[in-house]
Amino acid sequence: MKMGRLLTIIAVLSLSLLVFLIAFNSTILGDEKASESTTETLISQIQDLQKEIEALKERISKLESEQKMTPTVPEDLPSVNSTPRVITPAEPRAIPQNLPPVNTTPHMNQLPKGSVQGEINGMTYYIIPLQDQSVDK
Repeated sequence: MKMGRLLTIIAVLSLSLLVFLIAFNSTILGDEKASESTTETLISQIQDLQKEIEALKERISKLESEQKMTPTVPEDLPSVNSTPRVITPAEPRAIPQNLPPVNTTPHMNQLPKGSVQGEINGMTYYIIPLQDQSVDK
């Protein structure tokens, strides 16, 4: 609908511009013969433009009717009520094993020299130096 209005506005503006230019040109020249020939030319151009406008209106109405006919949802999509397809792997990728529990608390004899153990809110933490303090700087 907007496209039809736009084309109509463009056609009317171009027609009025053409009429203005020819009328302005004939008044400047002041020729009666020029005004008679320009009047005939204007009439034929107006008729041509009106035919073009009608052809464009028909084309727009045809395109709009085709647009109304096309479905908005593709037909190959599943319906809303269909059950989803469940894809399961052929065999499990991870096999659970019964492993013994691992103690993550380091033994004090395994910590580097200079390490300090502390506790905050019941959580144990360790301060471990990045380099040996016995190394000369």
